[in-house]
Amino acid sequence: MNALQPRDIIFHFTGITEPEQAKYIVVLTCESLSNNTEYYYEVLLINSEIREKYKDNSDALYCQVELFVSDVYSFLGHQSYLDCWFKGQLFHSDIESDFSTNSHHRVVGRLSDEDVIEVIRRINIADSYSPRDRSRIARALKGII
Repeated sequence: MNALQPRDIIFHFTGITEPEQAKYIVVLTCESLSNNTEYYYEVLLINSEIREKYKDNSDALYCQVELFVSDVYSFLGHQSYLDCWFKGQLFHSDIESDFSTNSHHRVVGRLSDEDVIEVIRRINIADSYSPRDRSRIARALKGII
């Protein structure tokens, strides 16, 4: 399998969520471990609704990018929300293993240019990102590595 790229959207069974479940996931960056033996992806989850715990947190609410079913996101069955408040990590080896055994777990689309702008805007106000992370993620999403 080729390495995933920033902006790729995959369908993957993930332990990032509790309970574990198959989710649409947006790739932000690809990072190498310090020993360079493996790499991992920083990712955002696409949810069918805004998480209950965010509803009383105005910053977390602002960090939800609304995605509409369209030509770009035809795989979505309904209006969804890209959660820019929480960033997860997935190891390449886990995704590669899942992709090789489950043909339906694959790249299903790419984040649109308009939504990349919104993601960067939302990440820039989220307390969960350092200034260095904000800059690094913005460069990766814009294709400036």
